[in-house]
Amino acid sequence: MKEYQVNGRKITVENGIITVDGKKITDHVYPHQVREIKDAPKMIRDHLAKNSINTDGKVYVDCSSGLTIDREIAEEAVRQTEEFEAARDPRNIIEGYTELKAAYADAARYARELEKSYETSIGPNPVTVKQETVVAKYPRAAAYVEAENYSNASNYAKSAAGTKATGRIIAGEDYQVVIAEMKESWMIAAQKAVDNS
Repeated sequence: MKEYQVNGRKITVENGIITVDGKKITDHVYPHQVREIKDAPKMIRDHLAKNSINTDGKVYVDCSSGLTIDREIAEEAVRQTEEFEAARDPRNIIEGYTELKAAYADAARYARELEKSYETSIGPNPVTVKQETVVAKYPRAAAYVEAENYSNASNYAKSAAGTKATGRIIAGEDYQVVIAEMKESWMIAAQKAVDNS
């Protein structure tokens, strides 16, 4: 967390979120949101000109409230956002995640080529690494991918259970317990839906 005092106001940047005097102004700040003042919306530029606000060293942050702020603060918010996202990226945290996703992609490629081979009589290239081998080597990654698949479900309750599980696995909880509780949560929600229909 970094704090700044600007014109008597306390500005805090934590995990890429900017607050001014305790009020949250932005969610995470990404590079594409930070613009030069000349590229800010006309309404903002007009406001700055009308009120003779000095914009030296300032940038515009495109967010729900629109924010003109010191470049240093905006850049700090972007840097913290990138660190926050990297710390939650399964590719950086879950050992074997990238290898497992590659194995799944290769199996999907094989299935597509096999289907196409019925029309062309040209067989598919073999799978380079068997999914089962990678799953056995990286069970935590397999659990994470299972939770990730739940989180992508169209059913809200299933998606919510998966999203919660991915967060818990990222946080380092026992993946076997997390997956068991995720499945139980989904089964309870599914049973309630059946009972209410």
